[in-house]
Amino acid sequence: MLKIKEEYNKRREEIYYMIHDAYMDKCILEYIERINKLVERGERHFESNSKHVMQHMIYLTISDLVLNICKICHDKKRGEGKKTAIERLEECLNELLKEKGLTPIEVVGEISKEYGDNIKKLADSRNKVIAHNDLDKNEEQNIGTDDIQKIYKLLNRIIDVYNQLSDISVNGKVIKITDDELEKIEFEVSEGLRRMMSQVCYRKTSNSLQGEDENGSKS
Repeated sequence: MLKIKEEYNKRREEIYYMIHDAYMDKCILEYIERINKLVERGERHFESNSKHVMQHMIYLTISDLVLNICKICHDKKRGEGKKTAIERLEECLNELLKEKGLTPIEVVGEISKEYGDNIKKLADSRNKVIAHNDLDKNEEQNIGTDDIQKIYKLLNRIIDVYNQLSDISVNGKVIKITDDELEKIEFEVSEGLRRMMSQVCYRKTSNSLQGEDENGSKS
């Protein structure tokens, strides 16, 4: 049982950090989307040599977001009962709960039930483009705006399921992902990108292009 407990803690920690990275990707993409809307309305202007860098940054961030989602609820390792990472976490938890005579938890199946088709599409995109990008440069990342919004909802569902599987009764020390932590990630991303963007994205004025953040403050 000690071995199961160690695996449970290891799985929980791995998924915790993958969710953390995925949520940071989400915050980055949302911030860039807000900036792009200002650019489309003519309220901001990107330096010409910065546009390509920004497009590449978006591509890489989406790729990382998709990769983390797939690692959590799609990929299955050999020798592990053909379970995804989060399925195995639930399995370990239920073995520990059974040992204590507690009621098992069954929540992971809800993810596949609600988002099965979306997860498959993400995995196909990852397999064709992201994981083999060096093999075919002509194939585009098959993830649109609607897909991104669905990924965000899927990520929120994963966070909810993760928190349900982080059971303090197992070892008395479990890290849940709280709203405060998510707000901290969003704040750190916004502050970091605000400083970066102030160097390459400007607000148009009648006299010149002055470096400002998205709130209109001069850099």
